[in-house]
Amino acid sequence: MYSWMGSDYPGQLYPTLPQRLTQFPDEDYLSLLGEGMTTAELDALDVKWKAFMPVPDTGFFHFGEHKRPLDLPMYHQLHCIWGMRRGLFDFGWHHMNDWHMHHCLNYMRQLILCQADTTLEPFDLTGIESGAVKHGSPVPFERTCRDWKFIESEVLKNQAAMRQFAFENNLPPLDGGIDPTV
Repeated sequence: MYSWMGSDYPGQLYPTLPQRLTQFPDEDYLSLLGEGMTTAELDALDVKWKAFMPVPDTGFFHFGEHKRPLDLPMYHQLHCIWGMRRGLFDFGWHHMNDWHMHHCLNYMRQLILCQADTTLEPFDLTGIESGAVKHGSPVPFERTCRDWKFIESEVLKNQAAMRQFAFENNLPPLDGGIDPTV
């Protein structure tokens, strides 16, 4: 049994997860910056990007008697991608300052290296004849992934339990990070 204090907690919440066969690109509808979009279209695009984050806790689990928040890297990674994307099209956005961008780029680099995914992806060069070479993987391909929908379900259950705990103990809502709706 863990105390959830200091470093007394398991290294992974789910060492093994159900697998999920996914066809990529399956989220291609998410434009990065929304070039040429109206403000309303940009707002709608931002809502699609935010949909990957459970609100308001941004993926924190709360454990033990003291309800210690611990982050799940999957949501930390999504937070960084969302924040970097938002910072690229809104230079004045307060949350993605230079330090935070540096942190997120290094964090993503470390996690990519840690995962060392060796899935073989189709890679095509198009436009060689015209001299306008574009790199990409336009052909959808399948990849076996860890089931992120399972993780999402568990995070939402834990957050509901935390809201109930906070309510029953007359506490303010406990969250572990920024609310991505801001």
